[in-house]
Amino acid sequence: MKLFVLAFAAACLAGCASGPHGACCLAKGSAAALDIGPISTNHFDFAAEGRSYPVYWRGADPAARQANPDEPAILLMQELPGLTPACFELATRLATNGYTVYAPLLFGRPGKSAFFRNCVSLLFNSQWHLFAKDDTSPVAGWLGALCQKISQDHGGRGIGVVGNCLSGSLAVALLREKAVIAPVMSQPALPLLILYLPVSAARKKALGLAPADLARAEERCAQDHIQILAFRFENDKISPPDKFAEMTRDFGTNFIPRPISQEDYAAWDIPSDAHAVLTENYDDRPGHPTTVRFQEMIDFLNARLKRTSDAR
Repeated sequence: MKLFVLAFAAACLAGCASGPHGACCLAKGSAAALDIGPISTNHFDFAAEGRSYPVYWRGADPAARQANPDEPAILLMQELPGLTPACFELATRLATNGYTVYAPLLFGRPGKSAFFRNCVSLLFNSQWHLFAKDDTSPVAGWLGALCQKISQDHGGRGIGVVGNCLSGSLAVALLREKAVIAPVMSQPALPLLILYLPVSAARKKALGLAPADLARAEERCAQDHIQILAFRFENDKISPPDKFAEMTRDFGTNFIPRPISQEDYAAWDIPSDAHAVLTENYDDRPGHPTTVRFQEMIDFLNARLKRTSDAR
C-alpha cells in the first residue's frame, strides 16, 4: 500500500512540477532570494484541537516586538511550497498598509520553499485532504481557533483571512467563524489535480470543502453581507476557471472574481505557467496586473476592517 501511495505521489509530483505551480516554485525557491525581515523572529506557538503550530507575525511597525491590539488583523495562510520568502514578503506588504499579519507555519520550514518534500509529506498528514472533492481539511479547525484568538487579541474586532493555493478555499471554510469578515482566496488549488490525466468536470469545479461548510459560508455571506474576493491567472491549470464559475453559482454577487486575463499575458510578459498571484508571480511594476490585484485586496480589506462601525 505504501509503495502504491509513493508511486501515486511521484505521478502527482511529475504533473505539478512541470505545470504552473511547480515551475514557478522551482524558479524562485531560494530562501535567500528575499529578506524575510523581523517577521522571522516574531512568533509564538498556538495550541488548539490537540496540536500546536508556530505563528509568525508582523505589525505595521517593523521594530515592534509585541502585536498592536489597535491595528486590524489578517490571517495569512501559506501555499504548497511552504511559508516561503515570497509569503513573508506578502505579509510585509500587508503590514505596511496598517495591518498586523499572522502567518502560521502549518508544514515545512519558515523561509524555505520545498515543493516536492511538502507534496510527499502532506500525503501522510491527516490534517490535509489533498484529493477530496467535498471534504474540508481538518486543519481548518485549528485555523478557526486561531481566528478566534486573533480577534480576541485585537479587541474583538473582525479579521481578514487570505488563502493561497493549497489554503485558498480555506478562506471560505473559515467563514464558520464569526470573527472572519473579509475573506480573500487566491488561486484555490484543492482538490489537487494530476496534470496530463483525464479530470472530471466535478473535480475541476470542486473546492475541497464539505457541503456543510459551503452551505454555512453561503448563509453567512447572505445574512452578514459578506463578500469573497478571489484571484487567479486565466491560464492556470492547477486552479481551473471551473472553481470560480461554481463559486459564482453558489454565492452570486457575494463572490467577486478578479482573474488576470489572457490579454495581460502578452502585454506584461507574464509566464504562461503563472500561478501565484500575490506571491511567487507577484510583480511590483506600476500597473502590472498582480500589483493591481494586490491594491484591490487592500481596498477590499480596508473597506471591511478599518470602518469604525466594524472595529469592535
